[in-house]
Amino acid sequence: MFPSFRPNSFILFLFLSFPFIFLLPFTTTSHGVAEDHAKTLSHTPKICGNNQRHDDASDLNEFFPEARIPSDSNVGQLSDPSAVSHIANPLLQRAHTALRAWKSAIVSDPHNFTGNWVGDDVCTYNGIVCTPSLDDPTRHAVAGIDLNRADLEGHLPMELSLFHEVSLIHLNSNKFRGQIPQKLSKLVHLQELDLSNNGFHGPFPEEVLRLPNLKYLDLRYNNFEGVLPPELFDKDLDALLINNNRFNGTLPINIGNSKLSAMVLANNNFEGGIPKSIGNMNQTLNEIVIGNNSFSGCLPLELGSLINVAVLDLSLNSFTGVLPEKMIEGLQNVEQLNVANNKLTGTLPHGICQLKKLDNFTYSSNYFNGNRLECQRPGKVEFDRGLNCIDGEEEGEEEEERRKEEFAVAAFEHSASCSEQKNEIPSGRSSYSPAPSSLSPSSHRIVLEQQPAASLPPVGGFGYASPPPPMMKDN
Repeated sequence: MFPSFRPNSFILFLFLSFPFIFLLPFTTTSHGVAEDHAKTLSHTPKICGNNQRHDDASDLNEFFPEARIPSDSNVGQLSDPSAVSHIANPLLQRAHTALRAWKSAIVSDPHNFTGNWVGDDVCTYNGIVCTPSLDDPTRHAVAGIDLNRADLEGHLPMELSLFHEVSLIHLNSNKFRGQIPQKLSKLVHLQELDLSNNGFHGPFPEEVLRLPNLKYLDLRYNNFEGVLPPELFDKDLDALLINNNRFNGTLPINIGNSKLSAMVLANNNFEGGIPKSIGNMNQTLNEIVIGNNSFSGCLPLELGSLINVAVLDLSLNSFTGVLPEKMIEGLQNVEQLNVANNKLTGTLPHGICQLKKLDNFTYSSNYFNGNRLECQRPGKVEFDRGLNCIDGEEEGEEEEERRKEEFAVAAFEHSASCSEQKNEIPSGRSSYSPAPSSLSPSSHRIVLEQQPAASLPPVGGFGYASPPPPMMKDN
């Protein structure tokens, strides 16, 4: 008979007498976890383009260096038992670690949005969406993060890279600040990234260039600055919304490599001309909004190749020369055409009236002259015509003549550099030297009203869960 043991003594006795009882199941479990995890990420090389795969232990070692975890051990055995030690699913283990780190990085949560970010069941946390794993449907993983309008303040921790299977991150209308973590590039399944209406800063976050499946990128209303990397237009993006930042420089000449459907660059500090390669986007581009920048030069005829464009907004820039007839003839699907507040000259192309889908044509605050354009076709076209030199568009003859004289010199100067595209040759230089006018197109600016986040698409026809583009409003 064995002597009477307390439970702990009995376990110690068994371990000393029959150690294989304990070692055998532990070895089997460890091997099984590693083997299952390898199956879960078996297609990762196809996405990343290399033979690298994610490893649970190495990922967690990166964030818990004080408690090194052997690469062949069970990843659940962390030194901090309150972290992930009792979550069997390694995909949710990593998510739990990431969310704990993120909650620690949040310094203000006025609506207690993260109040239920406690406990092991991360799939019940506010803003967290779980679905069966892409590679192993028997396991769940965090597939979506939607914190829109949560009004959270803080920064993004590097532990976000632990969300290996997340496909969308929507953070619209919060107060996150700082720069984008470099390790965000590990999110190889990420398709939608919405960081709009926050306080992020720094250069264009090149981490997103290494996201192989990214389709939708929304950086609106932040403080990003600097030039756009050419690699951005080599990515297979569907929508690029970066208005209301501080980006500058010229557009990369390879912009035509892009397959974008929507490109919104308004309210930045871009300059230079529109690269002619933009005509190569004719199969996909549906909306292009570049208003309120410092673009200049002639309008390239290649814009007329954009046969699928429904919205073309070139307003509030410094484009010169004429509005080319050949360009207009190609825009057969355009519904909204805005060239207001530039330095365009010459007569309005009659092809405008042949655009069967055109609903609104805005060309105010330019140097157009000639006769008033009237379209005799089914359906009404709304014209915004003011502040030009066109016959019949001013109420009094005296005012009409004054404006013609005022714009005569500018009209000649701004059309000379685009003479090969002119619709008509200017009649000559006037001897009248006008004083600077408050009506000058370059002095008129707009602001884009900030819109609240909503479960609406950003542009017509898109199925994303971000707000629509800002509405333009006169300042």
